[in-house]
Amino acid sequence: MIDLFGGDAVGTMGAMQVSTVFACVRILSESVASLPLEVMDINSRKEVYEPATKLPLYYVLTTAPNEHTSAFDFWSSVVQEMLLEGNAYIIPEYDPVVRGVARLTLCRRGTVTYDAMTNLYTVNDMEQNVQGTFTEEEVIHLKNVTLDGKHGLSTLKFARLTSRIAVQGDQETLSRFENGGNIRGIVSNDNGVRGFGEYQDAELDRAARDLDADFDSQRIVSLPGGVDFQAALPLFNRYAVSGDPEVYRARNLPFLPRAACLCLR
Repeated sequence: MIDLFGGDAVGTMGAMQVSTVFACVRILSESVASLPLEVMDINSRKEVYEPATKLPLYYVLTTAPNEHTSAFDFWSSVVQEMLLEGNAYIIPEYDPVVRGVARLTLCRRGTVTYDAMTNLYTVNDMEQNVQGTFTEEEVIHLKNVTLDGKHGLSTLKFARLTSRIAVQGDQETLSRFENGGNIRGIVSNDNGVRGFGEYQDAELDRAARDLDADFDSQRIVSLPGGVDFQAALPLFNRYAVSGDPEVYRARNLPFLPRAACLCLR
């Protein structure tokens, strides 16, 4: 669970429901997954490294890390785990026949416990049939931002304030659509409304109630003479419309307002 300032705690899936968070995670993960991977092996005769496209490891890294996942989906999921959870744990499986790595398994979320004192990983991923205790040499541990070199921290933990703003913006946008996009604002006058003092205030209050009823019924609204109406747009609703640049900045992405608007649509 991630505390997004304001008392509410949301999980990873809850954070992904924020359009800007989803867009940032998707851009980063798919961009990394699209990068080409090369396996280099030393040529004993020339004593230089050359591409080794015939090694089993090349097929595992570039085509299919395991029988269930393509290379693109695998590495995309790895980056998503790093961004959202802070850590990604990969268990390589060796084949004595080919004398190399024959399979890579990305452990499911919450199935790995790391003991920093003993440097041991306890894996209990029953879905993928990976269980046991592994040493550091047997686990590929990819970390996001780390403060101690052993535990990765989720980007959401650092960007919880800006994520909270984005959450509020999405909630406000939802409430606007739920009530039919009814307009809210401030009713005032130019001192032309009849009455004075508390009588004038009563006239304005009555005009405000009439306007509110007209807006709720989605009828054409006419303003009484001397009454002025100014629509109010909450600040966090502007974030919902344009996208919060801080959410992008926290993920080291350029802020593109137009792209943010497309994501919201």
